[in-house]
Amino acid sequence: MSNFTRITYGRKSSVPENAALLSFRHAFSLPEAAKKEAVRDALIGVFQKLIPSVSQNGIILGHLKGSIQAGGALLGLSATRADAIDQTPGPGWEELDTLQDFEIRVSLLSITPCPITQEQMEEMIVNMI
Repeated sequence: MSNFTRITYGRKSSVPENAALLSFRHAFSLPEAAKKEAVRDALIGVFQKLIPSVSQNGIILGHLKGSIQAGGALLGLSATRADAIDQTPGPGWEELDTLQDFEIRVSLLSITPCPITQEQMEEMIVNMI
């Protein structure tokens, strides 16, 4: 199951012109389990591809957040600077070794024009593993 939304505001809105919100959710069901670190690193790779589109001088003008959820286990990712992606393990994450059925969620908010299309972001995430 995947879900993708892009909302862009124009001049008549109270938010900056061409601000964008992209939100995506995709459920993975792998034929074989993958190491949780490999899945995490793949999502970090997606973040690294998205960051140049929403940053200036090393500062992300908006936010980029994501998560990996498997059952009750959760890992949150967040980037507000181009040179750092913060990771916050939630309940159950440390106990996991591998992932087979899990969900990826990514939210990107840009207060400046964003050249990423919904198809590009969806393709990055769906094909990350």
